[in-house]
Amino acid sequence: MLEAATKLGPSGAAFCEAVMADRPHPEQGFRSCLGIVGLASFWVAQRRRTIGVRRALGATRMNILQYFQTENFLLATIGIVVGMLLAYGINLFLMTHYELPRLPWFYMPVGAVALWLIGQLAVLGPALRAAQGPPVVATRSV
Repeated sequence: MLEAATKLGPSGAAFCEAVMADRPHPEQGFRSCLGIVGLASFWVAQRRRTIGVRRALGATRMNILQYFQTENFLLATIGIVVGMLLAYGINLFLMTHYELPRLPWFYMPVGAVALWLIGQLAVLGPALRAAQGPPVVATRSV
């Protein structure tokens, strides 16, 4: 494998060694979680008035929570599908051109489930904050 990776140059060989190593990378999941929390907090701040209007019109806290959870699930699903297709395509390219091994079959479904869980847990805090505010405070102009 290393011989094939050296065709990519010194940085390519190091990259392939890091990617193909059989060790977990928990820091990647943590970084993903922080990014999702940041985006969800931004979405909540941007939609403060809309949330207040929905609450004033009768939406429950559970409706607001479900709205953000569903939106995040749909966005995560689109990203996961695109990412899995790209990963499969890149793996095929690396297998044919650089004789690297096939990506193990369980990496993609396990990664997809992990990303869905991380995404739903990461958006839970900002969604709960959005659901807890009273409608009067949310509809005031800032």
